Amino acid sequence: MVKTDGKTFTFLNAKCESSHLMKRNPRKVTWTVLYRRKHKKGQEEEQTKKRTR
Repeated sequence: MVKTDGKTFTFLNAKCESSHLMKRNPRKVTWTVLYRRKHKKGQEEEQTKKRTR
């Protein structure tokens, strides 16, 4: 997909492209990487390493 300002977007599948066209915020969509980073999912190992000094 190419926007009018020349920016290009490459999507993995139609699900990602349609979400982008609907202007969904990726931090609110539960299956995205940005959601998992914001809500601290799957980072249990890293937190235990940081706490022990």
